[in-house]
Amino acid sequence: ISDTSFFCGVPEAEYPFGDRSLIVKDGFARLPDGTISGSACPLTVGAKNMFDMGFTPAEIAVMASVNPARAADAYDRGELKNGYRADIIVLDKDFNLKAVFSGGKQVK
Repeated sequence: ISDTSFFCGVPEAEYPFGDRSLIVKDGFARLPDGTISGSACPLTVGAKNMFDMGFTPAEIAVMASVNPARAADAYDRGELKNGYRADIIVLDKDFNLKAVFSGGKQVK
């Protein structure tokens, strides 16, 4: 599961946020005092990090889809099974996003 904030994918910079600001740098959104406020990188980056640490793609798939679905009591998704929603992302060997399916229909 990722704690990616809505700062995911924005250029590194300081952004006004309510009565304070957040600094996006090195994949994190931080408060001015350096406290991490959330991630600023997509889940695919975390998946690649797990792969680089020695986890298998199957183990990563469970961590990134099955476990979050179960934690959210969403028992019709998270796995490739008959009757499930078929919300799927396709990554290449370098964990770059290649396709997105929602409810079995390709949307990217």
